[in-house]
Amino acid sequence: ETPGPASLPDGDSAGPQMLYWFYFPVGGNIVAWEASSAGGRATYFFRPAEATLEAALRKLDHVLGMLNFRRRPIYLSDDELERDPKFHRYAIAARRIPELREVRAAFVGRAIHSSLDAWQEQVKGILKKAGVA
Repeated sequence: ETPGPASLPDGDSAGPQMLYWFYFPVGGNIVAWEASSAGGRATYFFRPAEATLEAALRKLDHVLGMLNFRRRPIYLSDDELERDPKFHRYAIAARRIPELREVRAAFVGRAIHSSLDAWQEQVKGILKKAGVA
């Protein structure tokens, strides 16, 4: 009998069942990652430290792959990761993996696709906070 993902040490049922994603440059050295899965859709914004867009996207791909494309380790605050026992392994990873720390530091914000108007308002706020809008 093969164990299911939830019984594996790094598996959980919170991972995306199917994920579609793409990146696009926004301007002002901001990169957006559009992610869509059965659990929802959101746009994640980053201000990467890498000198080129290609290097920034390689790092994002690498870190997202290490996380099996789980997004919470990137957007949850340090306090949220530490406080909730179900995110304990993410908190450990955020402390110990330099690449994840860099991506978390580059994270600017997340716009959830609840409605077009709500998403647009969130994007405006994120870009304003980033000094782009």
